[in-house]
Amino acid sequence: AKSNARNLQGAEIPGNGYLVVRCCAEDCDKSDGHVCVRLGVKKAGTELFLYDASGQLVGLVKVPALQVDVSWARRTDDTWGYCGTPTPGAANTEDILDSTESRGMGANAPIRLSEVLPKNKYSIMDADGDRSDWVELYCSVSGTSLSGYYLSDNINNPRKWKIPETAAFSPEGYLVIFLSGKNRTEGELHTNFKISAGETMILFDANTNTMDAIPIPDLRAGISLGLGPNGEIVYYAAPTPWAKNGYPFTKAEDIGFFQTDGIMFSEVSAVHEGRQRLTDWIELYNGGSESVDLSGYYLSNTNKDLQKWEIKNLTIPARSYVAINTTKHIARQNENTANFGIPATGTTLYLIDPKGTVVDVFETGVLRLSQTSGRVVTNDKIARVYFTTPTKGAANSGDYVLGYAAAPQFSETGLYQTGGFSLTLTCASADAAIYYTTDGSKPGTHSARYSGPISIGGNTVIRAFAAAPGLLSSDILTYHYLFEEPHTLPVVCVAMSPSDFVEVYAPKEHRQKVERIGFVSYYETGGLAAVDFPAGLKAKGRGTLSYPQKSFSINLHASLGQSTVSYPFFPGYAFTDFGALCIRNAGQDYDRSRIADPFASRVVQGMYIEAAATRPVIVYFNGKYYGIYDLGEELNANYLVTHYGVDKDLVELVRRNNFASRGTEDEIRRVRAFADKNNMSDQAKFDEYCRYIDMEYFTDYYIARTYFSDSDMFNQKYWRTTDYSIRWRPVLYDLDFAFRNSASHNMIGKYFTPGGVPSNDGSLTSMNLFIALNQNAGWRDYCVERYVQVIFEYFNPERMARIFDEMVAEYEPEMPRHIARWKKPSSMSTWKEQTARMRDVTQKRPEAALAQLQKQFKVSDARMQELIAKYS
Repeated sequence: AKSNARNLQGAEIPGNGYLVVRCCAEDCDKSDGHVCVRLGVKKAGTELFLYDASGQLVGLVKVPALQVDVSWARRTDDTWGYCGTPTPGAANTEDILDSTESRGMGANAPIRLSEVLPKNKYSIMDADGDRSDWVELYCSVSGTSLSGYYLSDNINNPRKWKIPETAAFSPEGYLVIFLSGKNRTEGELHTNFKISAGETMILFDANTNTMDAIPIPDLRAGISLGLGPNGEIVYYAAPTPWAKNGYPFTKAEDIGFFQTDGIMFSEVSAVHEGRQRLTDWIELYNGGSESVDLSGYYLSNTNKDLQKWEIKNLTIPARSYVAINTTKHIARQNENTANFGIPATGTTLYLIDPKGTVVDVFETGVLRLSQTSGRVVTNDKIARVYFTTPTKGAANSGDYVLGYAAAPQFSETGLYQTGGFSLTLTCASADAAIYYTTDGSKPGTHSARYSGPISIGGNTVIRAFAAAPGLLSSDILTYHYLFEEPHTLPVVCVAMSPSDFVEVYAPKEHRQKVERIGFVSYYETGGLAAVDFPAGLKAKGRGTLSYPQKSFSINLHASLGQSTVSYPFFPGYAFTDFGALCIRNAGQDYDRSRIADPFASRVVQGMYIEAAATRPVIVYFNGKYYGIYDLGEELNANYLVTHYGVDKDLVELVRRNNFASRGTEDEIRRVRAFADKNNMSDQAKFDEYCRYIDMEYFTDYYIARTYFSDSDMFNQKYWRTTDYSIRWRPVLYDLDFAFRNSASHNMIGKYFTPGGVPSNDGSLTSMNLFIALNQNAGWRDYCVERYVQVIFEYFNPERMARIFDEMVAEYEPEMPRHIARWKKPSSMSTWKEQTARMRDVTQKRPEAALAQLQKQFKVSDARMQELIAKYS
């Protein structure tokens, strides 16, 4: 209608030239001089009219529905058609088509789809370090322009991502584009979409309205696909980005999991008897007819670093085996030992040739003690088998199984129960038999065989596994049922053989302690199952072994199936992976407040101090209530692994004076001798001394111990790594006497006692490491200022009261049951008196500690007031 007409007054069109008229909004910015009208062109189709200055109709075009980036264009013969390469301001291209329905590209098309990798786990990485899926194009005619070419994953929208005209093919004619969704058109190319099974990979040529299309099936990772000579879909066992494709398979299922005539993974071992310091190992097999020099090949356990360990000076003869040791422990590594471990929980191994091509990939699966996984080297259709007879460096055993029986399913899994019930066990594996125990012991085929519902009427622990013909036995599942008033704290339930428990619980002397295997289940408040794991349990402590409620170390071992447990046991704590934990009975504070040690450990978090994170829990052994414990990190080599990622083999740990519980005592003796023989007022000697000991950690340890008025100085512990990446540091533990004495009790000079501090048995605890520090004036100044800073930032009454009150509130609801069980403390009133007294000491301690500090280090009033003003 003329009423919709828009005036082009002022616009000029040159002779034999073109005028582009944009359809803009009313408020468009015309500063660039473009010509526009407020007139819309609908993508669903419209009619356009051209009138001259007198209002006469001089042109009419009926525009049909158009796709994205497609124009409606006039040919030289005045007919109209679809143009996939619009040319605004210039002559129309000759490639104007009558239809938008695409047809397939012919075999002679200059640019074709060459290869698609829809599940990239092992092939090339992009610049971001991601293994994005990719598509490869092949150009058969050098110099062919990419103008008008698109990629898409939707046949109904072939123009989804336009290939930049500047994209460059390799000299061999290949171009790789990542299907990552990152949408990058400069440098490394990335489409704006990702590819998935069920979609179609499309290359569209808008110039000819033709396309290549490859439907994407659900393939195993690492298998690529492309187009055969007749347009059929073919599959490739090894992707070849930027290179000619390999041997094509007509069916993906014909592609084996490895090449039987090449170098392949044959057998893997990851779980060994504990404490033997044995390495894991990887066995390779050469299925070819000639020996192969493996020098320059690589082994890796991550696709982020496929060149993790280079094989050197190793040749594998034809039809022969070689075994390569591998370990994560630095001290056990050498030129012939790979620098990574194989977890029992399973990992993926990679073998890479000198060209960087992934030769073989093997997923080890879950492994158990005296069991390996590997392959039947003559049958590439079996991905993995398990051997119960390891054959390191030799032909694999013909006796193997394909997997594990399914674990039994329990009809009831809740921790807290209010009434008796019948428990039903089932298994998904055919012909499986289920064996179970009810006393906490590990079940075996000698245990009761499940034949019908089990009646549960009181506190019970059920442990069960399934055995099925031709399969390894399933994992053992453990469930605890408590007919108790729900606890307000998390619950730790331990299941173990009753006879083993007696052995672990019986010792009253340090030399009698033994470790036995149990199964630990951790439940959050409310009975929510959180995490469980097998572990070695061992009584903990010395003098407290005579107590009826004992403490325990909980040690995870690779030989039991896992060397660490990953769970956020301690809310707000930065670490969640632990190789060892403990449950502590409050030590010598068990009959008083019972929170001295965990409270002291909690208030020093954030300081230069090695101290355990803790949390109160309730503990049951084989369904029997054992009261309140403090769950905490075990302060051994596992702590350093968790906190600093060090190699456990490099840790040395010394108790009290020179007793090495890990490593040797040689170095601590040398450092003590250095401290004794040299006067640290000589700054050069002091600086050298500080290369062996961590001055900041020694200082904060000294501050904490003396501020807490902890008069039990027997238990001193120090650790370091043998490469001195961690210098000697004291370990803060055994804080049962913290705040037990009066607020004015003075310990501040005890750590400088010549000859050592005597214990009740008359033995001396050497303080020479601290005495050496005290000889240096610079350290004394640093210690004084740091002491004042710590008092006001960490030990100020407000912070101490808040943390203390929070902890008392955690323990108080559970104390009546605990007291009824152990008669320690003697009563709730006694417990409340002790906690109130301890709280009072924390509130009065700053004033007394500052006065003691000033006197010990002869600090002037002016200097002390200056420091107090600075930090208060």
